[in-house]
Amino acid sequence: PIYNGRAALEATQHLHPALHARLAAALAWLFGATGQVAEGLRHVRRALQQAPAHTPPVVHARLLHELSGLLQGTEGKEPLQAAQQAVALLRGGTDPALLYAALGRWAVTAALSNDAEHAGLAAIAEMETLWDPAWPPLARWELLNARDYVTNLRRDEHRYPKALRVAEGERLAAEQLALARAHGDTGKVLFALMAAEQCTATHGRYEEAVERGRELVALAQQEEYVDRLHIYICNLATRSEEHTSE
Repeated sequence: PIYNGRAALEATQHLHPALHARLAAALAWLFGATGQVAEGLRHVRRALQQAPAHTPPVVHARLLHELSGLLQGTEGKEPLQAAQQAVALLRGGTDPALLYAALGRWAVTAALSNDAEHAGLAAIAEMETLWDPAWPPLARWELLNARDYVTNLRRDEHRYPKALRVAEGERLAAEQLALARAHGDTGKVLFALMAAEQCTATHGRYEEAVERGRELVALAQQEEYVDRLHIYICNLATRSEEHTSE
């Protein structure tokens, strides 16, 4: 699908900017899910720059949502600002599922921007009010992932001690991994494996962390998820050294 998506984006970028914006909004997740983050960013940025003034707010919001996701983990304020703008555009709209996902992205970027205790928790609370049991089961991932980031990055030690954070983080990682595997979502499996590897290392279970790390690297290589492969390999080397020095 990514090859067809790439061709459609290239074909419409100059001749049909409105259609190009819709396509980029709908297809950007493919690039992130397959590790082609840099290419995905190029398509989304170009769509935002070229989108006509009459572009529907929901399309603009989806582009900002995807931009924030593709930028996740990078420095600067752009990921958080894009997430906030997407939520603002979607509030009061007719797509609660997209607002739910956008709030999840906002919670994650807020946590990464040292605001887990306020904006992060507020976004999660709003997600919980929107959750619809009739949605596809994999939609629960957004809420679990938001809770994972906010849990691990909270700094209010007096209210939420480290021992509780670590235990909850491991539980969330296990739940995310089971959900991702059940639905065959490789990108989510990779994230959950890395979270599980870090949790087991935090508990000092280095042999288990090495096993998780090896599985993570093997899966990334098999599926050609090259964008973060160097991180997985570096983590595996660290865990192997910790295991050896036990």
